[in-house]
Formats: sequence, structure tokens, C-alpha cells
Amino acid sequence: MSLLGAEGNLSGLLGSQRFRAIAMALFIAGALLVIYGSLNPRLSVPGSAARSYLVHFVAYGGLAVMGSLAMPGNRSIPLVGVGLVIMGGAVEFAQLHVPGRTGSIEDAAVNLCGVTLGCLAGLAIRRRVARPPGGRHRESF
Repeated sequence: MSLLGAEGNLSGLLGSQRFRAIAMALFIAGALLVIYGSLNPRLSVPGSAARSYLVHFVAYGGLAVMGSLAMPGNRSIPLVGVGLVIMGGAVEFAQLHVPGRTGSIEDAAVNLCGVTLGCLAGLAIRRRVARPPGGRHRESF
């Protein structure tokens, strides 16, 4: 199979209802896991602040990519982004009230950076999938 054929198959997979349902389930499970991990004092990230920032960035970036792929229409991507930024801010605020946890503006800023990059990556994937080899634009995604 050629690379162009593989891309066409990937386009069909990512645009399918089954993929979206799986992506949505992973998005919701991931969001719940991030909330649980963020509010459980026994699950804080050990080590340096840089390691903690990396975990925040990857978690929120991954959620943004998954959410961007789970919801149809490019207009849903800003909603995913805004929702995740609100979630990140709410979690940081809630951590102020959890013994053994601390919320911070710095963590919220790193969350925002992860969400931004994740939404842009999700948009890039969707655009690539919507424009398979040959240049014809597909609206099914």
C-alpha cells in the first residue's frame, strides 16, 4: 500500500462515527482522570517544577487533540479549547482548597499553552484528513 493510499484509509477512519465515539470516550475519561489526579494529594508529580509543567502541558495538550478529533466541525475546536481552559482554571482554584495541593497561575498558564498547541494540532490533523491526496476537500470530518 502506498503512502497516499494509507492516508486515504486514515481519512476514512478518523471521519467515522465509531472513531468519534471512541475519541469522545477517551476525551471524557482523560478529563476525569486529570481532574482526579489534580485533586488527589497522593498523586502529585514528584520532582522539579519543570517536570510538573511538562505533565500539565502534555495532559491538557492531549485532551485538546482528542477533543478536537472527537467533535465534528471546525467550530467545535474553540469550544473544546475554552472548555479545557475553564476546566484547568477551575482545577487550579479547587487545589487551593485541597490539603496537600497548591494551585498556581503558572500551572494554569502551562495548561493554556498545552490546550492551544493541542487545538492547533487537532485542527491541522482535521485539515489534512479533510484534504486527502489529489486535493479534493472532504466535508465529512
